[in-house]
Amino acid sequence: MRVIKLSHRDPEFDSWDDLVNYFENKLPNMIERDRVGKFRCKNNVRWGKPRPGEPLLFTFDTRLVYLALCKLGAQENFDQFKDDYARFFVIDCDTIRRPQSELSLDELEQQLNELTLDTLTLRSQGWDDIPDTTTLTSWFNKL
Repeated sequence: MRVIKLSHRDPEFDSWDDLVNYFENKLPNMIERDRVGKFRCKNNVRWGKPRPGEPLLFTFDTRLVYLALCKLGAQENFDQFKDDYARFFVIDCDTIRRPQSELSLDELEQQLNELTLDTLTLRSQGWDDIPDTTTLTSWFNKL
């Protein structure tokens, strides 16, 4: 499971409307992307991560806003944005959905810590990589 923190610093997520348009129109659109579900990222994604089938939790403005599953792990990007976004992974667009309630980052952190018996800190800029368990998968499916 991976927590992906989206930022206003990325022009595709400049506003709430841009974020919604990204997930509901741009990602699933072959005209907008050279590959359906292509999520471009800087070098902050390790090769092979996220892995196919991995649950993805997207946060924006310190709240959980979208959920999806990964379809294809990190690949080298060769499109016109390759200088800024050296890698990409593919989101399974059929699995993109809004959570039933938009948890705050603090609430998300608390729930994940209770489920994993860990002390995760989601306040960093990094994308948190949380080992999957059947308990986490069940929780994710109910979000």
